[in-house]
Amino acid sequence: MGILDVLLSSAVIVALIEYISKNKSNNIQYITSARSEWRKDMKQTACNLYQADREHIGDVFAELKVNLNGYGFLVSESYYK
Repeated sequence: MGILDVLLSSAVIVALIEYISKNKSNNIQYITSARSEWRKDMKQTACNLYQADREHIGDVFAELKVNLNGYGFLVSESYYK
């Protein structure tokens, strides 16, 4: 029985290590593809910003702000008073 217990516990440990390894690999692959998509969107936004006229530049800046997840800091006139 001792050998059987060792074999079963070894199989469980190997399965656990394999699960953790695959999970980590899947997470890295997901993050890499998400970053790739984000870079593509940022390049398109930069092109739109370059080509924008006065009427549409606000829309492009809003898109840029959303893609950067920035909160920004808008200085108002009351800030200086």
